Amino acid sequence: GANPFVSYVVADYCLRGWLEPHIATLVERYRIKRDTMLAALNAHMPEEVSWTKPMGGFFVWLTLPPGLVAQEVQTEAEQRGITFLPGLPFFAEGGGENNIRLAFSYLSPQDIEKGVVILGEVIREKMKVSGTHMKLNCQRIS
Repeated sequence: GANPFVSYVVADYCLRGWLEPHIATLVERYRIKRDTMLAALNAHMPEEVSWTKPMGGFFVWLTLPPGLVAQEVQTEAEQRGITFLPGLPFFAEGGGENNIRLAFSYLSPQDIEKGVVILGEVIREKMKVSGTHMKLNCQRIS
């Protein structure tokens, strides 16, 4: 149950017609951040990396090329000030070792760009170490 006072405040907010314009503002704000992340990924990720284009939500999912493990990329990225969640905990039936969940809702567009540049550098370095140099025949998900 909701607090009665809070319920009245929320009801009044909605009755005054303020909810829908607020939602529209939020949708545009998050669209800008999502699009910033997608453009940065397109500009700074190796061709062997693919990702989703979310139509809702606050996350972009990256798929690393075979041979790269998200948790190993995470360790190096965190040393450079970048954090993300590896995909493993999100796959109920296994898998996700080479998936990364990137959040874009909290960060500024400038920080998103900086973070993707660093993440791209880390992934390239890990690809060199692991010998993942072959060009894969995969398409980026859009």
